[in-house]
Amino acid sequence: MGGAAGHMSHPFDLPTVRNGPDLIKFFEDAATLLTSGPGSVKIDGVNVSFKLVDTPRGKEFAVDRGSLKHIDVEGITADRVGERFAEGHGMRPAITELLSIFNEALPNIGPELKKLGLYDDPTVFFNTEYVKGTTNVLQYDEDFLAIHGVNQFYEKQSRIRGKAYRPGAERPIDPKTDKPVKDPSREIPYDRPTLLALIKKVNPYAKRQGFKIYGDVPTETVGEIDFGPTLDTDFTVVFSEEDQVTNPLGQWLAAADNPKGVRIELVDGRTMDALSKHVYMSILNGMSLTDLVKNGDDAKSAADAAVFYHATRLLGNDVMNALTSPMGDIREHEGVIIRNKIFGPKPVKITGEFIVKGLETSFPRGNLDEAMENRTGETIGLVPLSAKPYHAGHHALVTKAAEQNDKVVVFVSTSDRERKGEFPISGADMKRIWEEEIESILPSNVIPIYGGSPVRNVYELLGQANEEGAGTKYMIYSDPEDTEINYPVCNRLKYFPVLYEKGLVMCAAEVSPESVTRGVGTPDISGTKLRAALANNDLEMFAAGLPAGVDAEKIFGILRQEEPIQEQKKTLSLLFSLVETVLEEETKVSSPGQERVSRKIAHLVGDEGKSQKQAAAIAYSMEEDELDEISSMAAGNVQGHSGSEDDEIQGLIREDDIVEEVVNYLLNM
Repeated sequence: MGGAAGHMSHPFDLPTVRNGPDLIKFFEDAATLLTSGPGSVKIDGVNVSFKLVDTPRGKEFAVDRGSLKHIDVEGITADRVGERFAEGHGMRPAITELLSIFNEALPNIGPELKKLGLYDDPTVFFNTEYVKGTTNVLQYDEDFLAIHGVNQFYEKQSRIRGKAYRPGAERPIDPKTDKPVKDPSREIPYDRPTLLALIKKVNPYAKRQGFKIYGDVPTETVGEIDFGPTLDTDFTVVFSEEDQVTNPLGQWLAAADNPKGVRIELVDGRTMDALSKHVYMSILNGMSLTDLVKNGDDAKSAADAAVFYHATRLLGNDVMNALTSPMGDIREHEGVIIRNKIFGPKPVKITGEFIVKGLETSFPRGNLDEAMENRTGETIGLVPLSAKPYHAGHHALVTKAAEQNDKVVVFVSTSDRERKGEFPISGADMKRIWEEEIESILPSNVIPIYGGSPVRNVYELLGQANEEGAGTKYMIYSDPEDTEINYPVCNRLKYFPVLYEKGLVMCAAEVSPESVTRGVGTPDISGTKLRAALANNDLEMFAAGLPAGVDAEKIFGILRQEEPIQEQKKTLSLLFSLVETVLEEETKVSSPGQERVSRKIAHLVGDEGKSQKQAAAIAYSMEEDELDEISSMAAGNVQGHSGSEDDEIQGLIREDDIVEEVVNYLLNM
């Protein structure tokens, strides 16, 4: 979850999970709890924390990011959003939109706020998850805010005497370290019916802005949670070329210790936590321990880490597959949250496949690994793009990145997420356009990676680099206009401390603001304008916004689900020949019914600009009198038309099996 609410624990983070049998017991206890009562849906969104503050204008809602910045402690009210977030930052419209919803509802929710403890205490806040379209990895069908519960900040004093101070609850001592806990806040008890009553009152205001407010979304068990089959599945660890061991997962766990906090040295000299995705994926993919770790003493820790990761993933899948919720099955979300004192004061998350989803589905590992080979000492530009469609402004940005770096990786979204009220563009069509048109005009040092969330892909790459501690420098090229996709990137570089503290990761804007000026020399170009041109069938305006060197007419045709105009003209004669061939194979005669269908298709393709498939479907759907009327308009398009009619076919065009076969054939071309 992160943000002001702090991070949740994975099962292997718990102090009670000391070894493999403890991990199994955790999942068994979790299954019992989830069967007897609900957990909470773990949503993949952006954490936003709302509190109520006093202003010269009276009570107002404010956002607090949890830092020691004065504006966070005082509260980011609607009129101060620009002070906290620079122009173009994605949090600006998000916070403005959400604050307007809650402030408008404020006069009606005072009693609920008082009962929940927020009305007169700005250290207490709503812990929420904000979702608008595609998030880190997942894609949701609606824009919403989920209020997970009520938290309270811990007191915090800057280490610099006399500097920033945050009031809050007394910070407890962590029994593992005998030091104060580092969490920014704690969950506090609250009256659930009161929160639900507040949400019910706020939702009408949210609906006006296209949002929905949810509470803590409960889970419901819809199937048996049985870990037996998973514990019986085989898992293989390759110790060396001559020695590999395959045992049931349960057997591996019986002998495994939890390697949480153990650091190991790799063969290439890098040092990282044993319990890491890099170690897990390396062992899962068959790398031998002799090729992975430098010291034999680290081999068991690495193997145990892979076993723990694998078990947490697969046992988590068992849990998630047995749960549903008012927002759909849990496997469609990030996971499930469990709150129970037997696991400690913090909530625990079970994420199943999501624990490695970024690695598995975000981008093709082979292509990326090839791009990253021998990269030590290089500077690599990372460009996350939604780019629907990719236009001259995007190309200027990518070209600038190519000039400033040794290599550039462009992460391209191929989701089907539609922008409300705008022309829809499918991810499959964009991938085709990139492969057939855009790749050929990219600078030679640019590598496009398709699929998944562009932002999540950047996070995964930086996370791996942060663990490895390599000497590569990364430059992030965030797209200022497309804030819905890219706003979190540059704001979260501090989450990669090894890179950040060494100056190995930074935003291009920190080097030169011009580096991220999307649309250099193309001030009038935007994705919104190009999507409008598609909707208006305006090829000229659309083509003016594309980069040089691409076939604008072809791209226009693909995105409008039509063949390019020149291709339509080329295939007219082929289409008519096909109609005649298929018909004659059945009838061995030429009929006026055939000619009517041919003329109709000719008119729709040649005069109305329909695709062959669209024309075939429309022709088959026409009643006889409509078909005759439109066919007469295009009589000259079919050579040899005699104008006669076939009494046997007349009146049966829509039901005729032969015509139906022709149309079906065309539709499946």
